[in-house]
Amino acid sequence: MEISCRIYKPRRPRESPLYRLVEQHLEELLRVWPVRFVRQHGALRPVVERVLREFLKCGLLEHGFARLWCSQCRKSVLVAFSCRGRSFCPSCEKKKQLLWAEWLREEVLLGVAHRHVVLTIPRLLRPLFRRRRELLGELARAGAEAIKELVRHASHEGDARSGIVVSIATAGDLLQWHPRSECLALSTP
Repeated sequence: MEISCRIYKPRRPRESPLYRLVEQHLEELLRVWPVRFVRQHGALRPVVERVLREFLKCGLLEHGFARLWCSQCRKSVLVAFSCRGRSFCPSCEKKKQLLWAEWLREEVLLGVAHRHVVLTIPRLLRPLFRRRRELLGELARAGAEAIKELVRHASHEGDARSGIVVSIATAGDLLQWHPRSECLALSTP
């Protein structure tokens, strides 16, 4: 029996344009934010600086690593720790998305028909949700209730219940503030 080993290829975070951008401009951003941006965007939340600083350590061996051994060929590789940044690091975010999607597919959806529903917020209200982020949870709950009510009315029996998975998203295509609820709901027949 032949065993094929996958070859580990470490990523090179310092070569990415995003890494270089953050590395070159983080200190300046932190310095000028109170003067140039606080009036329009509000104070810079502490989590932002923390996520950006951790991002600059992500995937770099000098900031910590694990050694992996192959019991077959006895080779080892060093795998750098990741930052697990909050929706900022492309590498960590992609891994998180893939694991979540796999879990949904394997454990939740189980071959049941479903629909993707996106509930957006009018532009006029978006600044309110930016300042009061706790409202995003209320938005998600209200959206789920609205979908449940729609399913109940669409069913012929009147007592149907829908399973719903809700994810809150806050960034648009160009990383602008675009809060919304992304919902997966059981599809009615």
